[in-house]
Amino acid sequence: MTRGELGAWVVKANPALWDVHAARLAGEPLDRWRLTESYRLDLVQPGDRLVVWATRGPAGADVGFLAEATVAGPLELDVGGSDWTRAVDREAVRPHVPLAHTRWWPEAVTIEDCRTDPVLRHIEVLRAPRVGNPSWLTVRQVAALDRSRRAG
Repeated sequence: MTRGELGAWVVKANPALWDVHAARLAGEPLDRWRLTESYRLDLVQPGDRLVVWATRGPAGADVGFLAEATVAGPLELDVGGSDWTRAVDREAVRPHVPLAHTRWWPEAVTIEDCRTDPVLRHIEVLRAPRVGNPSWLTVRQVAALDRSRRAG
């Protein structure tokens, strides 16, 4: 991937590790997100769009895109923090991206929505679900995601 192809970063939230659904219901702002070491970290820039994908959840909870935010600054090394359910995640030093302008979507763009869309069915989070954060969407995929949100 290149900066020219980038439409948005995708970060995955596993509710078993952090309760993204409770955060969504409470309207909690996202002030940072933990990432995985990869070449992609050098491509993340302030002003980039970032969307949140919930990987699973309790019965009836949405799996799919739930929110968006904006990258607010350069990457920082830090511990996970108190929101993590496991001590190893709370204490591990990893790269984090600062975020601003959190927008929790009133309706998710679900995994089913993505699988039935001719463009979204090819997104990386569906093709390679085990890729570490961040994943990404192309410019064309972001346009399809935005159309799907307006149609929902």
